[in-house]
Amino acid sequence: MQRHGDGTGRYRYRNGSAGGRRRHGQLRPVGSAALAIRRDAAAFHATNASYGIYIQNNFSIPTFAGTPLTAPVISNATIIGPDACNDGPFGGDFQDAVHFTRNGGGSIYNSVLTGWPGYGLYIDGSLSVGHTATNALNFSFNALNDNGTPYGSSTWAGGCSGNMTSWIGGSGLSCLEDGNQTSATEPAYNESLCGDYCDELFVPEFVIDEESTELEAPDFGWPGGDAWFDDEAAYRGAIQADDLYTGWSDLCPSGSIYCPQARMLTAPEQSGIRIVPNPAQGAAYALFEAGSAGTVRVQVLDPVAGQAIRNTTFRTDAGAQRIALPVSGLRAGVYVVKITLPGGRVLTSQLFVL
Repeated sequence: MQRHGDGTGRYRYRNGSAGGRRRHGQLRPVGSAALAIRRDAAAFHATNASYGIYIQNNFSIPTFAGTPLTAPVISNATIIGPDACNDGPFGGDFQDAVHFTRNGGGSIYNSVLTGWPGYGLYIDGSLSVGHTATNALNFSFNALNDNGTPYGSSTWAGGCSGNMTSWIGGSGLSCLEDGNQTSATEPAYNESLCGDYCDELFVPEFVIDEESTELEAPDFGWPGGDAWFDDEAAYRGAIQADDLYTGWSDLCPSGSIYCPQARMLTAPEQSGIRIVPNPAQGAAYALFEAGSAGTVRVQVLDPVAGQAIRNTTFRTDAGAQRIALPVSGLRAGVYVVKITLPGGRVLTSQLFVL
């Protein structure tokens, strides 16, 4: 496989800016490698519609056709849907890998979109469809594998060429895309992607097997000679080498504390309290041992600022305790539970609210 740049998929940004690239007086957002996998179809997710990538312009005014225009540039993404690790059929909650709507535009290159019950790519509405004729919406060198339907649109009025198939397949005369694979190719991901990410011995294989895969290497280039990235990646998907992510990523983030303030708060007596269920939704209980009778103070803290957002006290006898935590109404996120026992002993632990 021919490789450009350093061949790792690591990107540098010009002018020292990681926030975007200014072109023709407009700030254009830039993206590099991204990996997302929906392993558990039963876990918490948006119940009205869940997508891999959802791009829209103005939510309040769906027909807004002015500027600024939402138009991200995404390259080398791997978006794996629930079908990869679960048996269907799936309900209507899980839909498309990539969904453009409400005048949203953008460019997606070199990406693998697989395992979604709906479409691999869906363009909704004449405004977003119209962007395909003006290069405000591009889709090249991508692989659409094992989705319910490879691609589709609500209409093609004003779109590039006569229909979406000509546009995405590059078989028309102008404003066309290139290098897309829309047939049922095998991306050659290892089935162990669905294993236990909190098992220290488990190492998921996100690298596409170059020997058995049917995914062709892209002839990587940007339309009109635009060099959005300094380094180019002649492969599809997010990960080409294991060391791209294994040296720094955390595959089991529920067991990690990232905020310095939270680390300070949770340091003492971490093992002295157990919270069930955790993650929690609606109700949770703290299990701990009280060495003597007296007043117990229970606080739920903001892990960044360290401020108490829930505070209650009660009297207890010595021995094993099971108390309800005041979590009702909390937003989804990570919190610190702090319990002060009679005599001043402090127990702390993390609470994850769904």
